[in-house]
Amino acid sequence: MKNRIASYVLLLTIIFPIANGFGFIPGFISGKIINKMTLEPVENAVIYTSKGRTAITTREGDYILTHETGDFTLFVEKEDFISYTTQVSIIAYETLQMDIFLAPVTATITLCKGINLIAYPVEIPQHYSSYDLLEDIGDSSTVSKIQRYTDEWETTIWLNHHPAGKKFLIDNCLGLAIEMKQAKTLLFSGEIVTKQCNLYENGFHLLGFPGISGEMSSFDLLGQLRLDYNVYEIQCLQDCALNLSAEWFTDKAIGNDFLIQKGSAYIVNIQ
Repeated sequence: MKNRIASYVLLLTIIFPIANGFGFIPGFISGKIINKMTLEPVENAVIYTSKGRTAITTREGDYILTHETGDFTLFVEKEDFISYTTQVSIIAYETLQMDIFLAPVTATITLCKGINLIAYPVEIPQHYSSYDLLEDIGDSSTVSKIQRYTDEWETTIWLNHHPAGKKFLIDNCLGLAIEMKQAKTLLFSGEIVTKQCNLYENGFHLLGFPGISGEMSSFDLLGQLRLDYNVYEIQCLQDCALNLSAEWFTDKAIGNDFLIQKGSAYIVNIQ
């Protein structure tokens, strides 16, 4: 009798996945995809797993995904949002409830192969350091180092697959020199920072411009900085080559009148 029951149960476990139309013993993932900044639902976001199962959110941001049991990687993608990845464990005939907050892209910076001068363009998470940024940009095959200049150069590098060297907090106003081994576009989410960045001492500065209200050229900037500082030169790194500069000569700006770009950093020299 016991053998008959055991055989019946085994038969059910084989037949049910086929009979239920899935071809496997199912579990479920469901929830909402929500805009992290506005808290509004995100329509037409694509949810998929490392197994290849896919779902798309409704107008209300709802989704439900039928899936095999086990441990998998879950991905969420939507144009103009930063992709989301997490690990999930799916149990047979149970529903895993997951509301996911997607961060909208508010700024992008394209890094070329070589040296790039940038400013962190959005509000910075608390305690966010050069070690965090190095890991967010990529591994040692993508990025070599991050530097900033205060009284001297401070450098974060990869060493034995771990960030090493000087660890410093990221500041919107302190420009960053990033050396890339290959080109990459960085995506940022958060409020764009447009605060005024100040200069304090004579000499060399790597000044960040995270956000700019309206258009500004190097001649405009040079004229503004001359009101408070004895600035004599602004240099721009373009396409990973230091080839543009604006100077103050007698009573006017001369040289290259280039556009000041948000998310960029510039070398500013004060006498």
